[in-house]
Amino acid sequence: MVTIKDVAKEIEESRDTALANAEDTYLTERYAAEYKYNQAIQNGTLIDGQQVTESMRDSALAEIDAKYQQHVLGYGEKYDDMTYNNLLVSACA
Repeated sequence: MVTIKDVAKEIEESRDTALANAEDTYLTERYAAEYKYNQAIQNGTLIDGQQVTESMRDSALAEIDAKYQQHVLGYGEKYDDMTYNNLLVSACA
């Protein structure tokens, strides 16, 4: 027999795994971009045919940060209290 506790644990584990994977992807992408832009600034190389400035780097990193935050907020909306309760009730019915 499936209990509410079992279903809640399964949902939480799924959410936690997805968030951990998202964080790993975010950190990898952010550090790679930061390194690329810093190298371009230091060496005077071009990215997409443009001379790289610190403000360009900061803007690119802000876009990566915003994308990650949107992803995390999406999980907050996906697992709001009412949805979570409905999942538990339907799983145990």
